[in-house]
Amino acid sequence: MVRRLKQVWQSGIGEHRVSALEAEGMGAEDFPFFTTDPEITSVYFSVGGTDADYITAARNGTGPAVHSHHRPIFKIEPQPAVTAGIEATVMALLDLMPSE
Repeated sequence: MVRRLKQVWQSGIGEHRVSALEAEGMGAEDFPFFTTDPEITSVYFSVGGTDADYITAARNGTGPAVHSHHRPIFKIEPQPAVTAGIEATVMALLDLMPSE
């Protein structure tokens, strides 16, 4: 399913906007509980929302750290992030749901 949806997203919003990264953690600790009993095929994806220049500056030490979304100083550009999340979700649903 991951490969399938990655192709859907790359076709729909562009290859340059879709990437595969090694998970640094679960992200949502309760997610596995909803997909294991009974076993449900699922995909967990995330949508970036921090400006790329901000991330670059943090990585090379010329800017402040990028904090997680559980911190009150989390830096996000909400409009493009929310729009991208909605687009990705709708694309996935349209691909996965049978149309009749």
